[in-house]
Amino acid sequence: MPALLLLLSLGLIDAANAASVTLKPTDDVKTLTSSLAPGDVITFSAGTYEITERLDWSGLGTAEQPIVLKAAEGAEVILVSSVNDQAIRIYESSYLTVQGLTLVGAEGWEDGTISPGGIRIESSTNITVTDMAFTELWRTAVYFYGDNSAITFTNNEIGDIVDGYGMYIGCGDASCWTQDSLIAENLIHDLRDDGGYAVYLEHGCQNNVVRDNVMYNLSYRGLLVASTEYGLPNVIEGNAMWGVTDLGMYIAGSALVRNNLVFNTGSYGVYTKQNSRGTLADAVISHNTIANTTREGLYVEGWATLTGMVLANNVVSNPVGDAFYAGAGQLDEGNYISGNVMTGKVDGLDPLLGHFIPGHGDADFVDATGWDFYPSSASVLVGAADASGEAYVPATDFNGAERDGASPDAGAYERRETTNPGWQIQEGFKVLGVQGGDGGEAVGGC
Repeated sequence: MPALLLLLSLGLIDAANAASVTLKPTDDVKTLTSSLAPGDVITFSAGTYEITERLDWSGLGTAEQPIVLKAAEGAEVILVSSVNDQAIRIYESSYLTVQGLTLVGAEGWEDGTISPGGIRIESSTNITVTDMAFTELWRTAVYFYGDNSAITFTNNEIGDIVDGYGMYIGCGDASCWTQDSLIAENLIHDLRDDGGYAVYLEHGCQNNVVRDNVMYNLSYRGLLVASTEYGLPNVIEGNAMWGVTDLGMYIAGSALVRNNLVFNTGSYGVYTKQNSRGTLADAVISHNTIANTTREGLYVEGWATLTGMVLANNVVSNPVGDAFYAGAGQLDEGNYISGNVMTGKVDGLDPLLGHFIPGHGDADFVDATGWDFYPSSASVLVGAADASGEAYVPATDFNGAERDGASPDAGAYERRETTNPGWQIQEGFKVLGVQGGDGGEAVGGC
């Protein structure tokens, strides 16, 4: 049992040490936040804080007495870092929340004179990071290292990163893992590294949910899911991604990939193949909408003989390009492939076997050029999806609207109005839910 969990189980936590402290920009933040006890509330007053040494935050909070470090209500709190590392390190901690702070690099961040990063979460559980901004940084903005669980990372902005990833989670050799965590409703944009991803789930990461995030202007790739080492699949759903120099999503591990929008990529939309550890299984790619990709919207390699592989009810629209490719011997009868709607060249699927349905390209959407991929009135997508359990039809769509279980639509959206009743794709956070036909209260969503 990890040390922090052992201490929690033994009850070795002194609630009497809880304190409330309000910081101001002239205070020694490193010293005043170096010792955290259950129930502590550290409030940052408005202003600019110069961070010249890494802030190491560690404390064993509880569900009843969490540790909170937050901006004062309505305050703009800016941490300006000249640290050549992640500026904030949360380690060996539990039930700790960080909220409302903005972390930016000091002068020299852009040309590498200094190399500030964002936040590092290490060997911790029940950590919440929310309403934060990590911008104008040289290196990776968010790094999960060691064995972590129940991390909640929501409603944060990551942008203007020169030489790193948006989020890097885990260890390349599966010697550490992050599990049972939520990465949701974040905005990740303008990553300049030609080898960095917006979100990278390394080998060993399992049972994490990456949901309703918006990612755009990425100089390399969007998202990668590596091996779960036979653990529970990661869930990738409801995300919007565009303006990617290379490929959008790389699926190389057990995952449930559904209701995502991927478009305007410089290479593939969704690319899937066996991982370097030979542990790929149970990858379900269903009800995604992929459009305007320079290479194939969907590329499949090495699925033959693998168990639990599903490709169902997706939409790929590349009217003057390639929609799908799987070379000879890359698929077999053990893979469940059905109900996909494809516009463009298709190599490796057979429409006579129900693998795909020819689409109508841009005519299938309300306004593809305007980034509105909601099904049009004459769309082939309506009612085209395979409704069987093997196709893994989600209960709701990209907007959070309920799907028709008996006759679902293909792709990320379920048509329920003449126009898209949900969030219009744009540069900014995704707005959850749909509006009723009477223009009333928002309903649905996650």
